[in-house]
Amino acid sequence: MSYANVITTGNKLDVNDSLVSPQGQYQLTYQSDGNLVLHSLPNKEPIWASNTAGTTPKSATMQADGNWVIRSTSGQVWASNTSEYPSSILALQDDGNIVIYYGGVDVWSSNTRQTPRCDILNPNQALFVNNALTSLNGNYQLIFHEDGRLVLYEVAGNKPLWISNTTGHNPHHAIMQTDGDLVVHDLKGNILWSSGSSTGSNTHGAWLILQDDGNLVVYYDNEPLWSSNTHQAHHQPRTALA
Repeated sequence: MSYANVITTGNKLDVNDSLVSPQGQYQLTYQSDGNLVLHSLPNKEPIWASNTAGTTPKSATMQADGNWVIRSTSGQVWASNTSEYPSSILALQDDGNIVIYYGGVDVWSSNTRQTPRCDILNPNQALFVNNALTSLNGNYQLIFHEDGRLVLYEVAGNKPLWISNTTGHNPHHAIMQTDGDLVVHDLKGNILWSSGSSTGSNTHGAWLILQDDGNLVVYYDNEPLWSSNTHQAHHQPRTALA
């Protein structure tokens, strides 16, 4: 069962229950191995854990005294040690931080506030004109130009590796749609280019990443649906079909 992003006084996560941040980029799950783990989505990278794996899980409860407690079948195995703050609430925020609030003041956090990823478009996120994605190693950049072109560059030498055929069409944005399609739209909402990676509900939640090897890839469940085919040794510009 999935909750929203908050646990109020007296409520809990049972085994395999989760909190999800409002924009869907982070998930906190009480796993069947007894560990409470915060992942970034969609690639499920762990960024915080209670380190209680190996215990027999029972619940993770926001107690009335303000203490957030994990209990196994044999007793308490972890706590936030905030019992002096009664009626506190716990929230999983859009910045990736788990915070316990007492009267609007934060009294505990996981200290996992994240800098937004510069290399990923999650579902329903967009690049607007003059925006860019940059690979984590800084060697590659995807830029949405004012003339309508979506261009992938190797930063050294400003070398184009892939270009969309969308020049001169009053561009507005390039969006990673929730159906799994990467689409370039003009000001009127017309489609100028599409990755063609959508199969409807079967690819709902797919995401785009500019990898450190220079390849631009749409993934669903860690399987590639589309790529620019610009990884490693490709040096000549590759142009998408219009």
